[in-house]
Amino acid sequence: MRQKYALAFVAGCMIVDDVRVTHASCHRPSLRFKARDTFCPIGPFVRLDAIGSLDALGMSVSIDSEVVKRASTAGLLRPAARLLAEVSAFMTLAPGDVFSVGVAAGERRPARADRDRRARAARQPARRRGDRGMTRHARVAFAGAIHAAIEHAGGVQFADGRVLAEWQGVWLPPFEPGTITALDINHPAHAQELTGAPTTTSSDEPLAFLNAPNTLVGHRGITRRPHDLTVICANIDARAPPLTPLHRAWAFGEALRRAADAVPERSAIVGTGGISHWPARPDSGKVNEGWDSDFLARWSRSDKTALLRYADAECYLQVAQSAFEFRTFVAVAAAARGAGMIWHPQRISIFAVSCTIGVMDIV
Repeated sequence: MRQKYALAFVAGCMIVDDVRVTHASCHRPSLRFKARDTFCPIGPFVRLDAIGSLDALGMSVSIDSEVVKRASTAGLLRPAARLLAEVSAFMTLAPGDVFSVGVAAGERRPARADRDRRARAARQPARRRGDRGMTRHARVAFAGAIHAAIEHAGGVQFADGRVLAEWQGVWLPPFEPGTITALDINHPAHAQELTGAPTTTSSDEPLAFLNAPNTLVGHRGITRRPHDLTVICANIDARAPPLTPLHRAWAFGEALRRAADAVPERSAIVGTGGISHWPARPDSGKVNEGWDSDFLARWSRSDKTALLRYADAECYLQVAQSAFEFRTFVAVAAAARGAGMIWHPQRISIFAVSCTIGVMDIV
């Protein structure tokens, strides 16, 4: 097809997350690092006639409604129309084929001065409130059938008028996809990362990855990480006296970091345990949210002095013996050495605990 006619064959655009297991050769991944089940989340699509130009689409990442990163298709080496024209010269395209064109890495993330807040990241095509025609189309499995759906203030709306909350159905790819082609080296930053060349032009060949159908998962789907990893369990005594001293928990985290740094493989250190909770007691379900908030703030700052200042007797009075498990948080802070970010602090009374998920920068 000719470049000036190429977009006539495009139905619309959507967000595609091209996931891969982190490894040394990011641009040349092995099959097991790239073609895993659920490793290609694909969102609802917006029809092309509602978008306008494909060469100035913005993407943003927001935390608590605050935009922390932006990127755009404006910086691509090959505009979408040229890309389709060049590829169609040697590759027969069919309805349902998808091209993931890539975007720049975007702005540098801000300093994590307030990473103790609850955070959730989301990526979406940039659009202004009040834009017309920017309806997102999807397919949702519900009650034993697959339904075409469009976005609705209450969630999604089926063709028969029924409205469901987003979580009530299983989101599928918005259509039956064909070949999923992900392009690399279609932005100068990517090319420089791989080749080290100071400049890259549109005459340079891009790299391409073909995603298999097993990698696809719809909006709100869960990407399953590899399960065939070596897991080493280590226990920090936090159940009953004599408890592991806090300074020893910190030293243990430092030892874990030295061990991880000494091997070529990438390691993840996961600390599990509760903070304030009273399970199997008359006041089961009680959560000291003030204490939890203060502790998570100290943890997010990786404040060694403040974390090691806790006294076991006082903790027992404030948050019961189960909170002694926060020693695992202390070990993680010592191993990571960076600032922390709390993704999900939420009280779950039926389980007598707050569910807390957080991550830390590696420094």
